[in-house]
Amino acid sequence: MVLHILFAIIFLFMFTFVIGGYSAAPWVPARASDVTRFIEAGEILPTDVVVDLGCGDGRLLFAAMRAGAAEAIGYEISLLPYLIAQVRCLFTPRNIRPKIYFRNFWKADVSRTTVVYTFLMPKSFDHLLKKINELPNGARLINYVWELPGMTPEKIFEAPKSLKLYRYRLQTAPTIPATAPLN
Repeated sequence: MVLHILFAIIFLFMFTFVIGGYSAAPWVPARASDVTRFIEAGEILPTDVVVDLGCGDGRLLFAAMRAGAAEAIGYEISLLPYLIAQVRCLFTPRNIRPKIYFRNFWKADVSRTTVVYTFLMPKSFDHLLKKINELPNGARLINYVWELPGMTPEKIFEAPKSLKLYRYRLQTAPTIPATAPLN
């Protein structure tokens, strides 16, 4: 009986990893130096609502709160990183504690968001371009590694032995390129 329960728990963890990897990206924790670069690129203000789409263990959200964001919200669909983030929340003072949800971020309300962090696979960019249409004008989108098709970054952050960060400032709703398949 115990073996069956253990197998079910392992299966549940593995299943959520597969779902997360298939729907947007697998969990790859950001390095500490990259977390610092993300915060720098986001230019966090005391009025900012920061959202991390696929937040993993929440390290960017905790850093955003320490940097002075008004609110930090994360969405994670893989169970292990979500649970790690929740444990971290238990040991974080309430005034700098982010909100982290075990939820598919494609269904999340981002209409109040002023800064969005993403590290998604290119296969999910069509969905991402649709999602950022929900963001308010002036929102800052920080994308890790890949440039978004059909959009021009406001600034590219490069550092030795690190991957690129692309910052976009949304002034008008982005358009989906004509060559992009609609799913």
